[in-house]
Amino acid sequence: MAPEKAFVSMCLFIGLWSLLDWVFLHAPDLGTAVLVGKFRISMITLASLALFYFGRWLTHPRGLVDVLAILPVLGSLAISWTFLARGAVQEPWGPSLVRDPVWSAVWVTQVAAYTVLSFYYLAQTLRKSTFSSGTTRTKLVAIFLALVIGAVSWIATSAYVTLTQAATFPAYSALVLVPGLLLLVLLAPESSERLLRAFRRMMVGPARPFAAIWYHNSGRALAQLLMPGEQPLDASILVDLTRAVDHVLSTGLPSHTGSLRGMTVGEYRLMLERGRHLTLVTLLRGRPSEALRSELRLAVRDFEAIHGKRLGTWESATEIAERAIEALDEVLNPSML
Repeated sequence: MAPEKAFVSMCLFIGLWSLLDWVFLHAPDLGTAVLVGKFRISMITLASLALFYFGRWLTHPRGLVDVLAILPVLGSLAISWTFLARGAVQEPWGPSLVRDPVWSAVWVTQVAAYTVLSFYYLAQTLRKSTFSSGTTRTKLVAIFLALVIGAVSWIATSAYVTLTQAATFPAYSALVLVPGLLLLVLLAPESSERLLRAFRRMMVGPARPFAAIWYHNSGRALAQLLMPGEQPLDASILVDLTRAVDHVLSTGLPSHTGSLRGMTVGEYRLMLERGRHLTLVTLLRGRPSEALRSELRLAVRDFEAIHGKRLGTWESATEIAERAIEALDEVLNPSML
């Protein structure tokens, strides 16, 4: 799962949580209110995991940590459906969930910890977003601060309710209005396309490929580019690269088009992203982050979306070789936004 998919998942869970807030307040009886309340708690729990993945995958590859991160979340989900909710009482504004103070504190701690960790990763990403202009960085920081304000408001309110056992706020989802209004004020003049481009720039990490090659489905290299100052690739590396591409073109990748595979060649990491007509091959030093994987996948999709009609045959593809080199230059050295 790429960082943007984790971000969309987080938004989906928060949206469901907000919808369930309305359902909770209009529950026909207290039993239904308790059931809906458990679903609300589950949505926030899953949102914290998605937010954690979003922040981490911007600068880190997937690994054992991501698998282990699921375990506390599973624990929180089990708690939310067994011990956390004691029942519900009727308040003047509607039902109010009665929570066990100890298990509620455990649950809030898990959600708060994942939120803080995600903000730590996001702060690291913003500091290292070297391909963003001052204006774009300001927009990204605004989004970051809006998320922080919303999360701090929710954590503070939840901690207060847990410690004091006060009646729960009638609509927790109203807290989403705080960061939402901030985003409207700060980002309203921007188009959705430019915001998407700014979001992609945030995912451009400091570890960049130093070489990139477009391979056509015919098996021939359409275009290749090497970063200035880099030594030409050794013959042995080129042999390994050719074998890997031949294998991909002849047998295909074991999953859907757009999936990415990689291999280690000496001190380099070889990454392959296959599209419908082209395979993008890049070389870099070190392990790639999930953000870089997503960036390469988008590069292939964008190039084929524009030039797909001319990539069907090798002869017509060679006519846009110059455009292919320009696309590789954007991969190796993204333009400032």
